[in-house]
Amino acid sequence: MLVRGTASIEVRPGVPDEHVEASWRMFADKSLAPGWESQKRAHTTDMVVVTIVPTHITLCDFVTRFPPPVEINAPAHNPAHGGADGSPPSVD
Repeated sequence: MLVRGTASIEVRPGVPDEHVEASWRMFADKSLAPGWESQKRAHTTDMVVVTIVPTHITLCDFVTRFPPPVEINAPAHNPAHGGADGSPPSVD
């Protein structure tokens, strides 16, 4: 995903709650999360929160929007049609 827009940076004391909430996903065993959180808070003085207000978003989804096969693209690179060698197309 490509996101373009206006970014703002905010320095916050300690560990932002958003960071802790997002980090819970990495724990297969949720009972380990409270210990991680207490260690993180004990060793972190400040963190930065970056917020982006998007003006343009591009999604590169290679599962449903994969580029066409080479057989479709190959004619565009055929030298007889002004292709890979840089020559202009032939006129008959």
